[in-house]
Order: sequence, then C-alpha cells, then structure tokens
Amino acid sequence: MSTVVQPADYDAPRAEFEKQLGFTRLDFNDTDEWEKRVVAQAIKHIAANNLVFTTDQVRPLLPEVHPNRIGAGFAAASARGEIVHVGYTKSKKVSSHGRVVGMWRSTTSPRHGVIRTPGRVDPLPS
Repeated sequence: MSTVVQPADYDAPRAEFEKQLGFTRLDFNDTDEWEKRVVAQAIKHIAANNLVFTTDQVRPLLPEVHPNRIGAGFAAASARGEIVHVGYTKSKKVSSHGRVVGMWRSTTSPRHGVIRTPGRVDPLPS
C-alpha cells in the first residue's frame, strides 16, 4: 500500500480553493457562450418582427447578462450580415436619459418583403 506524501508547505484549504476556482472558471466560460447565444436569439427574434429596431427592444427579452454582451451581439450580427445599421435615435428607456442608440434592421428577414444586401443600406419601404 502506498502513502501519499504531501510537501511540507502543503495547504489543504488553499488547494481546495484553487480547485473550486478552476471549476468556477469553467462555469464562467460556459456562461459566456450561453449569454452570446441568448443575445443572438433575441436579436434574431426582434429583427424578424420589426422593420427597424434598437437595443431598447432587445433588452427586455434578455435575462441578466453582462451589459457589454448586447453591443457585442449587435456587432457580431452585423458582421455576419444579419442586420444593418440604418441610423441613430434617442433611447426611450427612462434610465438611459435620452442616450443616443443605433437603429438596425434585418438583412435576412423575408417577412418585410425585401431581401436586403448586407453592407448596403437599402431605402426603407414606404
């Protein structure tokens, strides 16, 4: 039978803490991916159901996510050619105090009867 010999400076509580910290890091990475997917789904949903939209319409659909994740989600959707930036407006969210936010529209939603070209702003239908 072998015996495990610990170094003289072995600190069992510290070792347990480091082990749990490692698990926390794994959970955090999973949360990052989950948040990205949730934000992407919310943007797709709003884009499919609104001709022009802002972050004000996406935020209420989301659980508590890191605030930077929403802007990053819009940037990613734009880079994938799913949405296109069409202008600016003041936020209607009271806590934003009229801050300027981007206006976006879908480039892929056939619901609006227009197939939009990524990277080019087509005129809005009347």
